Amino acid sequence: MSEMNQAFVRGFDVWENEFREHPEKFLTVEQMAAMETQTLSEQRATFFEAILDRLADGRPWNTIGAEG
Repeated sequence: MSEMNQAFVRGFDVWENEFREHPEKFLTVEQMAAMETQTLSEQRATFFEAILDRLADGRPWNTIGAEG
């Protein structure tokens, strides 16, 4: 698996766990659509980028998951 895929797998795992544990923290599609500052895809990408940044903890994001 490539480094990028490892980072995305870890990021999606965190997203899924957070959604299951705290669904109230997540905006609905309708709420996102009502926000005119970004497209829905841009909003989702921004959220996922924040998860990767948190997982990377100051390292390059493509090293997430490479530690084993």
